[in-house]
Amino acid sequence: LTGSAIGSAKDAIMSDSSSGHAIPALAFDADHTTSWEADCPGDNCQPGTAWIGLDMMGEQHEVRCFRIIQSGRRDAQVSEINLAAWVGSEFEVKVTYNGLGGNSWNQRPAPPDTMWRVAYAERDDQECPGVPPQKYIRSWGVTEIEFFNDDACTGKLPGPEDNVDVICSGTREVGMAPLSGTGPQLAFDGKMTTTWSAQCGSSGKPNEDVDCRPGVEWIGLDFNRRFSGVPVEVRCMKVSQSRSTGSECCDPAKTLNLERWNGTHWVLAVWKHITDENVVQNINGPFTNMAPCADLEPEVEDAVIRGEASTNLVTGVFTQKRNRRENEACIIPSPGSIKLLSDSFCDKHSTCREAGFKGYCCPVDESPGAATMSRCCCKFNLAPARVFSDEMDIDQNRETISNAPEVGVEMIAVRAAQVMPIIGLVMSILFFAAYAVPKPDAGPNGELTFALRMWYRWCGPTHRFLNSGSMLASGIHLLIKRTPMDKPSTLIAKRLLFCVIGFLFGSMSIYWLFAYFVAESILKAILFFSFFIKWSKSHYDPSDAADVRRLCDVLGIPLPGQEERVYGLRIPEAGGVLMGFASWIGLGIFTLFTMLFDVVLVRYAFMGIKAVDLLVSPMDILKQIPNPGVDVSETASMMYYLVELFEMIYMTAILSAFGGAPRCEGPVVIISAIFLLVITQILVRWLNYDYFGLLRAAQTTTNKTRPMFQKTIAVATTAGVQSGIYIGMQCLMLISGRAMKLVKVDPFTEDPQWTCPYPGEFFSVFTGRLFLLLSAFMTLVTAFLCANGHFMGQDYILEPFGKKLDLDLAKLDPDGGGEGGGFMRVSTFLSIIPTTLGVWIDGWNVEGYLVKERGQVYAEELKMPEVCPECGFAHIPYINLMAATGKQLSLSYQLLPFGAVIGKACEYFNNPPLLYIGTELKCLVISPSVEAVNSAKGRKMAPIQALIWNTQLLLAYVKDWIAPLVVRIGTIGTYYAMVYYLSQIDRENVKDVGGEMWMQILYFIIAKFGTWMFLPVASLFLIGLLFKVDPSRETPTPEKEAKPFHYRPVIGQVIHGTTLGFGMAVWLFKDSKLGFSITMCVVLGAAVGAGESILAVIYCYALELCPNCDLSGGLCKITFGLVVAVFSARLCTLNMVPVFFYLMMSVMALSVIPATNLGFKASPWGLDGNQAPSSLWPLLSSARVMSGPFGVGCGVFASAGPYASLTSAFPWLYRDQTLMTVIVPGCLFLGYLFGTMYAAASDTLCTKRAGKWAMLVGTLVVGACGLLVHWAIGLPAGLIVGICTGAAVEQRQMQEADRRNYEPPRYTKAALNVAAPSMGSVSNAVGYMQDDKHGFVDVQTNLPTVTKALTPGLDKPGAITEGTYGDAYAQWQAENMQFYPEEQTGAPLALAGDPYDDPNNFAVVEAHAQSTGSWHSYGDNGHDQGAYQDHALSRSRSPGRKTPKSPSKKHTLGALAKNTKVQSDIAPPGPRDASQEGGGQLIKAAGMAAAASRKSGSASNNRRS
Repeated sequence: LTGSAIGSAKDAIMSDSSSGHAIPALAFDADHTTSWEADCPGDNCQPGTAWIGLDMMGEQHEVRCFRIIQSGRRDAQVSEINLAAWVGSEFEVKVTYNGLGGNSWNQRPAPPDTMWRVAYAERDDQECPGVPPQKYIRSWGVTEIEFFNDDACTGKLPGPEDNVDVICSGTREVGMAPLSGTGPQLAFDGKMTTTWSAQCGSSGKPNEDVDCRPGVEWIGLDFNRRFSGVPVEVRCMKVSQSRSTGSECCDPAKTLNLERWNGTHWVLAVWKHITDENVVQNINGPFTNMAPCADLEPEVEDAVIRGEASTNLVTGVFTQKRNRRENEACIIPSPGSIKLLSDSFCDKHSTCREAGFKGYCCPVDESPGAATMSRCCCKFNLAPARVFSDEMDIDQNRETISNAPEVGVEMIAVRAAQVMPIIGLVMSILFFAAYAVPKPDAGPNGELTFALRMWYRWCGPTHRFLNSGSMLASGIHLLIKRTPMDKPSTLIAKRLLFCVIGFLFGSMSIYWLFAYFVAESILKAILFFSFFIKWSKSHYDPSDAADVRRLCDVLGIPLPGQEERVYGLRIPEAGGVLMGFASWIGLGIFTLFTMLFDVVLVRYAFMGIKAVDLLVSPMDILKQIPNPGVDVSETASMMYYLVELFEMIYMTAILSAFGGAPRCEGPVVIISAIFLLVITQILVRWLNYDYFGLLRAAQTTTNKTRPMFQKTIAVATTAGVQSGIYIGMQCLMLISGRAMKLVKVDPFTEDPQWTCPYPGEFFSVFTGRLFLLLSAFMTLVTAFLCANGHFMGQDYILEPFGKKLDLDLAKLDPDGGGEGGGFMRVSTFLSIIPTTLGVWIDGWNVEGYLVKERGQVYAEELKMPEVCPECGFAHIPYINLMAATGKQLSLSYQLLPFGAVIGKACEYFNNPPLLYIGTELKCLVISPSVEAVNSAKGRKMAPIQALIWNTQLLLAYVKDWIAPLVVRIGTIGTYYAMVYYLSQIDRENVKDVGGEMWMQILYFIIAKFGTWMFLPVASLFLIGLLFKVDPSRETPTPEKEAKPFHYRPVIGQVIHGTTLGFGMAVWLFKDSKLGFSITMCVVLGAAVGAGESILAVIYCYALELCPNCDLSGGLCKITFGLVVAVFSARLCTLNMVPVFFYLMMSVMALSVIPATNLGFKASPWGLDGNQAPSSLWPLLSSARVMSGPFGVGCGVFASAGPYASLTSAFPWLYRDQTLMTVIVPGCLFLGYLFGTMYAAASDTLCTKRAGKWAMLVGTLVVGACGLLVHWAIGLPAGLIVGICTGAAVEQRQMQEADRRNYEPPRYTKAALNVAAPSMGSVSNAVGYMQDDKHGFVDVQTNLPTVTKALTPGLDKPGAITEGTYGDAYAQWQAENMQFYPEEQTGAPLALAGDPYDDPNNFAVVEAHAQSTGSWHSYGDNGHDQGAYQDHALSRSRSPGRKTPKSPSKKHTLGALAKNTKVQSDIAPPGPRDASQEGGGQLIKAAGMAAAASRKSGSASNNRRS
């Protein structure tokens, strides 16, 4: 419409006919830069005093719609406008319009639901850490808003770019330099760098307080033009508020309202929920927690507070997503099944957690008698659950249709509860009828009549069952049998009770069967991993000497009893100390990670009894864990969400089965009872199978019987399986607590919380409650009995499981197996009490849990070879079994509501046990180190000797007494710190107390595992070292031949390469300005250092080859080390003060120069005057050359990585020269330590075939994946592939060892006939010769005879020897039958110095007069004979002599005699080497006799047996 613009004049009123002037035309000129302003008295316009419009110049028109843009200033706009028309004498108000804003077009009238806005409701007064404080109250600022038409926030509604108008209350522009001349469209431009600021009553001046009022400040979208007035539904929104640090903007809003235009006014968005009683509930409310503080790591937050990190981390834009289920007012009635379905805490429901809700959500009130009301964001209320009316189905009359399925689990359970009891009652009556029918008489001649046949067919089974004598049959018989003592009333009562039992059994029997099958399925899934136990069983029998030798050969260790000990102590080497240190670090980290899960469990236990602040979730506590330079937040979140994942799977299964949250009490309590029965069956098997104990036993056995790589895989896999199963079982126990909440003692109590849509639910509720009550009682009683060890070791429980594992576990049954064995043990009672406290007492819990018996039986069945020196037999370490028992009992405690706190005490206090009282477990009550040192005490000791001995005694006490005490203190401290601090944390102190808790836990863990894993090994090492330096001790005579240095060159490589690599990495990261990432800097530094380490070895080896260069070579080495130190120091101190450069140069020079001289030192000289071979050439000419570079890579990562992390997280450190003088050398020496450890391990691997293959393949995989994918993937991938490759090679070596013959020789007597002397000095040399088929020969002689004998029936050669030499033979046996693993010999019998060339000459011994013997090797005929003889010859022949590829087939005395050398003299009788002079004449005579015997052929007629 067009016309002449008119407007109100000063002091004018609407009824004044003369009002109006030409200025109002500025409001109709289509120019947004011009405006009309009402001229009101005192600048205070009253209703009806200010107006503007059009004069139609006498034409009549009806205005049906208008649009208006008002000023953005609150004091220059109105929210309500009257549309008036001139009626001839005055303006008549036709309609009043509300909800107008400014700075944007406002159209009126507007259809309902065509305009949506977000309105300011409450200011956020929370002071976020790191946000600079503001002097003024600032405007509300919005960076971005998005509207969606679905609950998942995926269907985005169009915005201004799609012809949608932006509407707002007004914009604050004056004083906002970045925002001057801007409008509300900035909130919809898709950019996070622009912000719309609400006007908030600002006067237009900067640096002043503003007044943002609820409902007055708003911004939204008008969809009229885009959809032509069609309503739009907004179900989800994303709002990004600004926390800009400007003086005018912006303070975020804590609470926002989503509002819609209802046609006349702005109202809160409303959604309808229809309850099961068809009551309509309107859900409209604010969205809270819209301005949470930035979620930062504590270290980053502290850096922001100190001004060391950018404030953008806390003042940036944070987007919040909210759908209608996350509305503050969306709280709806829920059935009682939610007690079973989910946890009540908000943070256990991801949607509620994202919405910022704290405390109870599902339901919102857990007080007794409170109505069951839950938030719509609970998991069971999320889609596909139908909460709102628009999600429900409607009929043709647009009435909602019930969501209850016509056929489902609930309906089937309700209907079955009406039928199954009747079936049970009928079956009990039929059973009684079968019992009551008397047995018919037989025919006249004893034949079976028809009646008797029918009785045997239908009634006979019942009678046979009742007469079987079983417990169940006896009980039933007692109820239905009539005894002489029964009165009629008693008999009727008994039989009525039998019918009632049948009635109840019929209602529960199908559920019992279902629970059994579910429990068996879960157990089969869990016990699937028991193949690790079966695989860990050693295939080397510790009672077989040959298997023991094979095992020692495979492991590369000495035979039992031949270990090198000092006063009975097994002194570790330096590598053992490094392994102890690595175990300290590794187990400490692993324990810290497992405690993340324990903190979640214990916190929920406190929350369950409302003993702590419910608004502080476990996740809030996990976030306070200190950052060790590596981001552990993801790991913490993973542990937290693990519980949520398990519950989500459980809830999804229930919701899928019931088609939503169950609304009928009967099916829910039945499901709860089934769940308790499943838990009971699993717990009974778990506790009595001793699954954790078997896993620990398997881990110990593989550690003792498998080579390195296979051991690594087995131990890591077993530990992972144990941890995974334990976490899963704990999650299972958490859910069992919910089922307990539904238990009701009175089955007739009415519960209004249930709204079952199916009629006839009484029977299902009644039987379900009884079933649940009975199941809960059985669960508690059975768990109590099993937890106290009353069923421990019973053969009827363990025998099937033992067969699955191929273990005879029935040996554990203390009261005997079979039918004569007992049902349960009652010799001990309440064994769980001392075990919970970590105390073990003989005759109580030691006997109750069969600790000693389990240790012996597991060791015997798994074939663990190591015998405990204190106990005298092999057994699994008792502390391992006690720790496993503590874990299993912890699961029993977690059935109870507060059980997690007590259960964790049981678990912690038994790992290791705090106290043992008794003498049965001998290895737990002795002090071996103290006793050994005391036995070494001399009668008279010099002062230096006394000092050494007292130091050793102190170290022994540290190992045997102080270290165990500190370990126990660390265990108690860890548990106490966790429980105490978790009970004290609230909203006010969560950061301080939470951080202090984690620090205390970390200190206790360091103390515990340092004194458990590292301190004992270090103490023993120092004790052994003091034994070596003690001048009073006998030292072994030095060997004449000197040996080259082994580890020195490798250590020199590590120190050289790590120094240069560290300097290069620091320079690349800080001063090169090349822009490399820290990872690339470390990789390049490691590469440079590795190359320099190899160059150093080559350089020093060249100096070693130079003749007469000792002095000059040493000077060259010093110069080379100095150059490396100076260059490295210059690299890492390029932009620092000169003093720091000189300091670092000194530190590096003091490390590198000694490492150069000592590490690459020339080989030592021996007592024989000869110098040992070069120490450097074996390093350069073998795979060992890579040991140093590998150590350098580890050293650079261990030094440059922490340095870069520290200086990046705390930039001010780089400016503090004093601290840098500590940090840089500290990081460097940390690299030296870890690099040396890794290099030593790599060098050990390089000496083994499996190690070489593992390192080669692993390195290739690391390089390929690191370069092509990422180093974070390449490192673990290379490690896994390398270990698997090494394990495969070890398996091949084990197969080769199995083919070798390690059977020890056995001495057997054999009678030889003695002929009368008739030939002088050589009488009856040979009577005949035996062929190969019989395998033996008789020798008649009266003089020493050199011969070779075979055992009847065997093809392995032995030797006939004299049996009358007393101790001489025993000495010879001790000298010649030693086993040397490094030679891998297969022949236990061999003599040194073989002077003969005949390959058949295995052994040369003597036979004399009338007493002879023979050595027989009774080996496995399946073994490779060739391998056996090859290894035997390799032991008997002298160096340099070739070993024949296969032995000769001739085993006769003639063959021996032909190939022997004739000696001039015959040595006197007695054991001696065949190479001694004097044996040749006899051998020659024997050879001549053998030839004559063959020639005549007459010997064949005179053979004897």
